[in-house]
Amino acid sequence: MSTIKRLAIVASLWLGMLHLSAARASAQEYGAFSISNPTDNTTLYYRVRLGANSNWSVEYTLPPGTVRTHYFFLDGNGCAPPPCIRFNDSACCKVYNLEFYAVSDVSVEYGKTYHFAKRKCGRWDLYGDE
Repeated sequence: MSTIKRLAIVASLWLGMLHLSAARASAQEYGAFSISNPTDNTTLYYRVRLGANSNWSVEYTLPPGTVRTHYFFLDGNGCAPPPCIRFNDSACCKVYNLEFYAVSDVSVEYGKTYHFAKRKCGRWDLYGDE
């Protein structure tokens, strides 16, 4: 095989790998979860973090009738530390690990949705939507 043919093959392979790498970079996936406040008149407050060893975020304010979606980067295997949420009801501080969905477009996709609701005892809790 001539040197020119070898160079052409190597260049084709290199360009193909470069194209795959660019396609993979543009298809970045994110983890996403959404928190909903279905109440008519109660503003709720909470904090989030990724994994047990990270710091808690600033406190988020969730007005009545709104949903806030949180996004975070996934690694090359589609993994991330589990997101956690912390909120106070009248009795104690509650902390939950949350599940998330992988999404590729943060402008149009929502994550796994959770909603606040009052239990029979009058305290707030968080429930996952199916």
